[in-house]
Amino acid sequence: MPQKQTVRMLYGKEDMALRVPADATILTGRDVQPLPDAPAAVEAALDGCLVLAHVPARDAADAIARLAADVPAERLASALRGVLAQRLARIVCLHCRVPYDPPASLRRRVKEAFGPVTDYVKGRGCPSCRQTGFLGQIGLFDLTPVDAGLADRIRTGADVETLRDAIRSAGRPSIWHDALNKIRAGVTSAEEIMDVLAGYPGGVPSHVAAPQSGTEPA
Repeated sequence: MPQKQTVRMLYGKEDMALRVPADATILTGRDVQPLPDAPAAVEAALDGCLVLAHVPARDAADAIARLAADVPAERLASALRGVLAQRLARIVCLHCRVPYDPPASLRRRVKEAFGPVTDYVKGRGCPSCRQTGFLGQIGLFDLTPVDAGLADRIRTGADVETLRDAIRSAGRPSIWHDALNKIRAGVTSAEEIMDVLAGYPGGVPSHVAAPQSGTEPA
């Protein structure tokens, strides 16, 4: 008979550090950094649990490096299967969405990093979006599977920049590519992406100041 899946949700350092339920096959938790949470999570994964956990980090490479600071390299490389980086961006309101020409400096920054974007949109503001120009949110994602090459880098104690180079050399698109696709599809605005992903590695050059949208991303 198939094994029954038992889900345990662990919140707080004491839960993860002191006891992993013996009958759990799936563990979900909040932050697993710093010690003692990360080693316990890795050991649970090596024991056969599917562990889903949150690591505060800038990107996938940074998450791996942070875990590696707390977990023996061989154990981490054997346990880790993938890292999903994510951010939330606001959706341009469908009720007041209009095409527009962004500032030349913003077009130039996007073109330098990813090639030209033909059409840009923004929300004018309407009662449906309370005059904000945005209605709802959408995820921006960057999925990094841990393949044999990346696992070898983890085992050798590679620093965050080496990990980042290995991920991109393997052809993994960054979260910026997902974001730019959503700009091209008219889902969100370029200014929103500049705000949400400010400081995120591998993106639009920062030598020209980004225009401000006037509001903080949700």
